[in-house]
This record gives sequence, structure tokens and C-alpha cells, in this order.
Amino acid sequence: MSIIIPTYNRAHLIGETLDSVLAQTYQNWECIILDDGSTDNTDDVVGEYVLKDPRFKYYHRPDEHLPGGNGARNFGFKMSKGDYVNWLDSDDLFSENKIEEQLKLIIGESKTVSTCRWGRFENKNNFSLKELKFNRLPRLKIEARSDVDIKLLSHRAILTGEAGRFFECNGKNLYRDVIYI
Repeated sequence: MSIIIPTYNRAHLIGETLDSVLAQTYQNWECIILDDGSTDNTDDVVGEYVLKDPRFKYYHRPDEHLPGGNGARNFGFKMSKGDYVNWLDSDDLFSENKIEEQLKLIIGESKTVSTCRWGRFENKNNFSLKELKFNRLPRLKIEARSDVDIKLLSHRAILTGEAGRFFECNGKNLYRDVIYI
């Protein structure tokens, strides 16, 4: 399982995000963190996690990828080794059994993609859930749009070629509002 997290100036938030990865009941994961040019002390915060647990890997987005979360995501996918991929933003959180439950669903039912419930929050102890219901995935090409949340767990095999690439642009959307359960 590869968890891919792009980050930009999130030193004040990313520790809580990485703690939610550490708290997973499913332990066979790697976490690829991609810095998109932070000017705060994100390096220091993430560096502590890398020293604490070798499953954390930290990279800076190379110039061959455009600035922005999608360039970092594309590079993170290249660096990942897991059979499954889970996308997570550096201001979001996982519930402790999120990966385990999604893997049970994917493996048990021979599926390739799984979504989950999520909720927006200011305080992680007070949030409302949004239920995602899909009868079928309408297309394999994943498009990152501001009105669609792209954090899903999927089998690596469907993310090859054009289907696994995010559109790279220079925009940065900075908000803290999603918890995945």
C-alpha cells in the first residue's frame, strides 16, 4: 500500500496527517510525502517522521513536474512501490481503520477502486459525513477538479498510462477540511 501525500507549507498541519497514517490498523504501507517547494519548516516536521519510521519517504518535487499538488502526485506515483495506491492531502486525516476496511472490500470483492465516506471539519471531533455512492466508475481517467475529491484507494494496475496521471497546473488549493473514514 502506497500512501501519496503532496505538501506545500503545511508544517503546522502535516504532523497530524502523518499521525493518522501511523495509527492505521493495516501496517503494511509506505508513505510517500512530496514537498512542492515549501518555505516554512515542513522539512523539519516531516524529517522527524522519516527518522522515526522508515515507511515514510520524503522527496522534493523535481523540476520535470510542474509546481502544484498534481505534479507532486505524479512524481509520488513514480516513486511508489505498493500494489495499491491511496491519495491523501497534507491537511486531511484518516480514521484508524480506513485502509484496512477498503482493502477488505477491494480484495474480498475483486474490485480495483474503492471510495469511502468523508466529512468536512474544522475540529476533527465535530464533523459531518458525506456518503459516496457509485454504481460504477464512469471512466478510468481520473481528473482532479475543484468540485471532486480524488482521494480514493485503487489498485496500481488501473493507474498506468494516461489513467494514472493528474493534470499538472500551477494552482494551489489550500484548505483543511476532510477526514476519511
